[in-house]
Amino acid sequence: MAGAPWAPYSLGLMAATLANTGQPEKGEALLVSMRGDSYGGPIGLAVYSLARGDNEAAAEWAVKTVEQRFPAAIPRLVRQFEPLLRPTAAWPRVLQAARLA
Repeated sequence: MAGAPWAPYSLGLMAATLANTGQPEKGEALLVSMRGDSYGGPIGLAVYSLARGDNEAAAEWAVKTVEQRFPAAIPRLVRQFEPLLRPTAAWPRVLQAARLA
């Protein structure tokens, strides 16, 4: 977070860390900056969902991240977290959006 406090990936991870350590109100403040329709917002929300253990929501956000053509979508989200995303119902749509299927 110190190296890239503006990056949605960092914001999502920090928001989940705060929520997981009993400080959800502080995490919520970070989530506000990552609306689902903002550029890069979906990758931050996907990382947040993964860190909170909600793989289904993360996969849905992954679809939106890929559809946004966010540069880090495939290497930093889809491939990095593939073992967690693969069992979800949205996985085929993630692959289709990324043109990997």
